[in-house]
Amino acid sequence: MNNNAGNSSANVSSPTLTTASPYRSVPANATTPSLPYPGYVGPAALPSWLQALASVTLFFMITVGIFGNILILIVNRYIMKRRKTWPTILLRWLAWTDVLNCSIGLVIPLVGYYVDVYSIPALCDLNGIVLFGLSVASQLIVALMSAERCLSLLQPFAYEAHFGPDSKKMYYILGSIGLYSLVVALLPTFGLNRNVPHYPYTFCMFDFTDTTPAGRFVVYLNFINLSGCLVIIVVSNVLIAVYAWRFRQVFPTPEEDSEGTDGRRGSRRRQVTHDRKLQTRLAKLTLAVATCFTMCWLLFAVRILTNQLQVWLDDNVDFLAARLMSFNSVINPLLYIAICRPYRRGCWVILLTVFHYLTCRGARKPDVTLPQSVA
Repeated sequence: MNNNAGNSSANVSSPTLTTASPYRSVPANATTPSLPYPGYVGPAALPSWLQALASVTLFFMITVGIFGNILILIVNRYIMKRRKTWPTILLRWLAWTDVLNCSIGLVIPLVGYYVDVYSIPALCDLNGIVLFGLSVASQLIVALMSAERCLSLLQPFAYEAHFGPDSKKMYYILGSIGLYSLVVALLPTFGLNRNVPHYPYTFCMFDFTDTTPAGRFVVYLNFINLSGCLVIIVVSNVLIAVYAWRFRQVFPTPEEDSEGTDGRRGSRRRQVTHDRKLQTRLAKLTLAVATCFTMCWLLFAVRILTNQLQVWLDDNVDFLAARLMSFNSVINPLLYIAICRPYRRGCWVILLTVFHYLTCRGARKPDVTLPQSVA
């Protein structure tokens, strides 16, 4: 990410580095033999207050993101033993993506606030590959979650025919997402564009300002991926919300009927009630995840385009967009806990059990086990 001074340096072929603002980067297609990246000054150029604030917030995000998503994965394992559904499987893949992003993807930037790690280009490439690849995977998985819920509600028979309990098609789609994300993340290392440090010089990703044909291909490919996923997510969840509202208006829940609930009819009504509550809970979870995803990623998509077009250049806004992008991996497990009772009860049992043993069994052990809490 750069400023107008960086634009002029992009066309300079002499080895002399063009003078730029000390807190802004220069396009990667500028040339200089004295630095690994033109205009790169490292985290030492940051004000001390910004360095401390940014590193503390990033440490908080890493801690909460890793710990929260691991809790979700543990509870998810027991839920899948009892009832295996595609939303549960997709949630597991998204949680694993968030764990990898918070561990591998964000730990290197955290170290970068105090150690000039990007003086070694290989570390910048590694960080760029991880962040870029996991970002694309996360975008596609959330879009797939929204499309899956929309299809299951609007076309239940077609959904059952193609994505029933015994179907393997979803696994093929997820495998394709993983392969596609890896290939796209490796494009900068193959010579299309280049991984460069972005303000505040602690995380690497492809150069948003690259004006070469190959560089622009990578920039616009990522912009189209992100924009397309946002459109799918918004449209799918609008349809889900409208359908859920109309369904509730037309078909009252069994509790609203005046007939009794004894015998076989009562058992059937309780089963219908349970199924409707499950569908409602899954729809709410998908809607919440999609809404937070849109809020966290929309600004980042805008900043990719504005930096490529060289308009509205502002490093502080770019930094905010990068933070919101990373925050998405942290807020997802909090949404699962807040909306889904099985995840909330399961995480609570795990925390109480851990506290029980940390206090040398001084604290009371939970009365229920983890499998019982998610039942």
